[in-house]
Amino acid sequence: MRAPALVLLLAITTGLGCGGVAEPPAKVPAALVVVKRPTECAVTQYRGDLSGARVGQWMTYKTEASGATVTHTVKVVADGWVEYWIDSLGYLWEVKAGRIATAWAALKNETSWTPIAVNQTETSELYLRATSGDGTKRVPAGEFACHWTETGINNSATRRWYSTGCGRLFQFVPESGGLVAIDAPGSKTWLDSQGENGTPTFDLPKAAARDWIEAFSDDFQRADGASLGEKWYEYEDQGVAITVEKGCCRFSGKCTGKPYFLTSLELDTPRANFRAFEVTLIPDQVAACEYGIAVLTSRPNTNPNASWMGLWLGFDLSGKLRRVLGDTISANSSILALVGNEMKAKLPDPKCVRLKIERGAMGNQGQTKCLNIYVWDPATSEYNLIEKNLMCLEGAGADYRVMIWGRCDKGASYSFYADDAKILEKKPK
Repeated sequence: MRAPALVLLLAITTGLGCGGVAEPPAKVPAALVVVKRPTECAVTQYRGDLSGARVGQWMTYKTEASGATVTHTVKVVADGWVEYWIDSLGYLWEVKAGRIATAWAALKNETSWTPIAVNQTETSELYLRATSGDGTKRVPAGEFACHWTETGINNSATRRWYSTGCGRLFQFVPESGGLVAIDAPGSKTWLDSQGENGTPTFDLPKAAARDWIEAFSDDFQRADGASLGEKWYEYEDQGVAITVEKGCCRFSGKCTGKPYFLTSLELDTPRANFRAFEVTLIPDQVAACEYGIAVLTSRPNTNPNASWMGLWLGFDLSGKLRRVLGDTISANSSILALVGNEMKAKLPDPKCVRLKIERGAMGNQGQTKCLNIYVWDPATSEYNLIEKNLMCLEGAGADYRVMIWGRCDKGASYSFYADDAKILEKKPK
């Protein structure tokens, strides 16, 4: 017995991903087909390729079997973001490295996207390529020079047509191009139309409008040990150790060096496209220490021993968040409570604070660089701006330096964790 049209629709949307085709359905009254918004999707459910894709590009395919027709439309709505509609059911996917990173779903009669889970269980469609060849395939979207592959036995063979002259948003084979058509026993799928003028169906999540990319990310998910690696510079000459522990970076130990001299984890990053540095700080035993992050933007020359100048942001001995513009020389032996300005912002969760220092612009022409400070609010999943337009000096060299730091009095001990460090850069145009 052949499956009803609803089975075909659900097989495509929940199990097979873009381009999946189930057994040919029998035609059933539309009133009997009930489509529900899914609560999750598979991490590999998107089968297309966004490399070279343009925002606004769209492709529509149709699958016909036993009199029932299903329409699939894939369109690029932002860099790395695609909508995939199967008749009245839609997905919005953020795609990174060919996998779905975040996902939303909606029905045509709704007015906004609803977040859904991404199931990390990977699935794949593997086809045994029994025979292959080249030929021309004509579909409603045009005529394409194709490479085809055929699998199956005798009357059950399925032939898939791919062309390098076709977009790759739906299905693709790296060496053969995007899907043009599928000729299967009892069903047909074909490229019906395509264009460049696609627009979002609903308002996109704020993340889709971002104008930055992650240039560096370290979640410290590696074996416990004494070396951070990952291009970090480690300065541990005050007796306090920097290690990887429990999937975090940990500063811990007793200061046996100079009072309030820095123990730090530092990284150079290109100045030209720098956007922001963000880190999560988790206090452990911090009553006797100061700790925080810094973005250092200026130095007098490129000598490795030259001092850096920039914005320091951190917690003083009483747990108050403070900031100060200063150099690495004065940062050794200074105390935030004496030299830093207190930040009046309320912290959503003092036991886990995510801070961001972002480079911006000010002035009528936006040509004067400045630094802005943000704190993450987990309740809204957004950063709250707590101070803006702080001075951003620039000097010699092509780099900035970012830093996670701690310091305390000689003989004192402390411990805190840092996690999920990211450097963001402006998105290339």
